[in-house]
Amino acid sequence: MNLNDKIKIILENAKVDAIWVTNCYNVRYLTQFSGTFGHCIISKKGHYFFTDSRYELIAKECVPKEFNIVKVTKNFTDEICACLKSMDIAQVGLEAYELSYLRVEALKKLLELEVKTLDNVILKCREIKSAEEIEYISKAAAIADEAFSRTLEYLQVGMSEREIAAFLEYQMKLLGSEKPSFDTIVASGYRSSMPHGVASDKKVQRGELITFDFGATYHGYASDMTRTIFLGRDIPAEMERVYMAVLRAQELALTKIEVGMKMSEIDSIARESLKAEGLGENFTHGLGHALGLEIHEPPYVNSASESMVEEGMVFTIEPGAYLENQFGVRIEDDVAILKEGIKILNKTSKKLICLDK
Repeated sequence: MNLNDKIKIILENAKVDAIWVTNCYNVRYLTQFSGTFGHCIISKKGHYFFTDSRYELIAKECVPKEFNIVKVTKNFTDEICACLKSMDIAQVGLEAYELSYLRVEALKKLLELEVKTLDNVILKCREIKSAEEIEYISKAAAIADEAFSRTLEYLQVGMSEREIAAFLEYQMKLLGSEKPSFDTIVASGYRSSMPHGVASDKKVQRGELITFDFGATYHGYASDMTRTIFLGRDIPAEMERVYMAVLRAQELALTKIEVGMKMSEIDSIARESLKAEGLGENFTHGLGHALGLEIHEPPYVNSASESMVEEGMVFTIEPGAYLENQFGVRIEDDVAILKEGIKILNKTSKKLICLDK
């Protein structure tokens, strides 16, 4: 789908003549601009990109020719409002989820046009990835794979979780990642029972499970992978049991994914598998989420989701089991829904690793 077709669909779904796009991820999606200061207008009368002198040259390099680039020299809001009022349109849409109530009310007065507050019609369009977007996410996943391999070689007993996370992030950067796709999780021992146990000063010890949850970013697109390892030679039987139960649940869910099924059905498959292993109460979050320009995007793979699996979607499958103040296990892959079938983008093995150091 080319840019003009994409914009046409967005405007038709929003039922407006123009949209003032303020969300930075939506701006990047439409214009490829990755700076911190830029808005755009998409409309039936033409498209405009607004920035200031700091980003003018960058905008000229990356913003598609379909957009007229406007360098703002005075008041950002006034100049965009003036542009909209000059376009001979009846109605403009604002991204309501992005703006405060006071901001929307102020813009209504300034615009002197009919203003419609929109839900995230652009984010809805972003749910279906192009082949190029999937390739970017695949590259981000490959970077994360290699960085994780290097981190396992580097890791030693007595290192802090924070030190290990810093090394992992550094390796991703060296391999081409723009930045971590979120705050890296390295959670060891009792902290692995915290689903979002961001790296702390705790030192890793032999006899502990360590959960790594991390991702790279490539051309703005995020990857997300979780692996849990055992630090030592002989893993206790209960830890191994829980690990294998989580792995079975994850792999079962992956084999059952089909275009047209509800996301809630996929969640149920993994949840029932863990329940049969006596771990149903220990799986405390949804099974996954879509990802792209943002690390968490709709649709969500959880028990409440009414969304359907569609070709072009990319989402995570990440069951976990957490025994409070003891240990936890989570295993996560990124999955692309392609015409030829399901493709797992991460290549790191899920075989239980006992790192004997």
